[in-house]
Amino acid sequence: MIRALLVSALLVVVSCADDTDRALPTEVAVVVEVSGCRNLLEYGGGSFIAPGQVLTSAHVVAGASEIVVWNADGRWPAQVAAFDPELDLAVLTIDGLPQPYVTLPETPAVVPRGTAGVVVLRRDDRLISIPVELVRRVEILTEDIYREGETRRPGYEVRAEIRPGDSGAVVMVNGSPVAVLWSRSRNEDTRAWAIDPVRGGELITAQLSAESPRVDNGRCRS
Repeated sequence: MIRALLVSALLVVVSCADDTDRALPTEVAVVVEVSGCRNLLEYGGGSFIAPGQVLTSAHVVAGASEIVVWNADGRWPAQVAAFDPELDLAVLTIDGLPQPYVTLPETPAVVPRGTAGVVVLRRDDRLISIPVELVRRVEILTEDIYREGETRRPGYEVRAEIRPGDSGAVVMVNGSPVAVLWSRSRNEDTRAWAIDPVRGGELITAQLSAESPRVDNGRCRS
């Protein structure tokens, strides 16, 4: 079941690491490479949302024993700092040179039906920016990443050229992060769904506020 939700107004502010230039999607996006589980995805997407912090999907890193993030600026080992298997969100931490980043708003952003945005995806071992349409705001009734319990995920129905391995990539509207790609339709290559990390990020926020160097990133998915 999917039902549309009403939203309230908000001005979204975007920050960069040096506070002088507005970060571009291709500058903040990364590929998340993982290993450690036989059935684990080999890679997913993500974006810097704070100095040394990368937002991605929980199912991309579930059970991983080794995680590396990379973009045109370099490669960095990463560890899981926040992990929510019900909302399918995770935040990674890395040590390295300061990177441009985009800041998540404190409250949900206004994204009217049909809003145009962009998402940066891995294509042929490089990152490219492609257009995406946020069709409508939805609440998705689904299962947790282990398919053990029912959960609701606030997010969006989106249209873009989505492929396997694109999970975790962050959808940007006017330079602001609004959603994390989660799943694509089995029947339509251009239809997919993305999670709102602000409306669904209570556990993530609490884990990051605890300032623990690492949290349990769960077991491997079957």
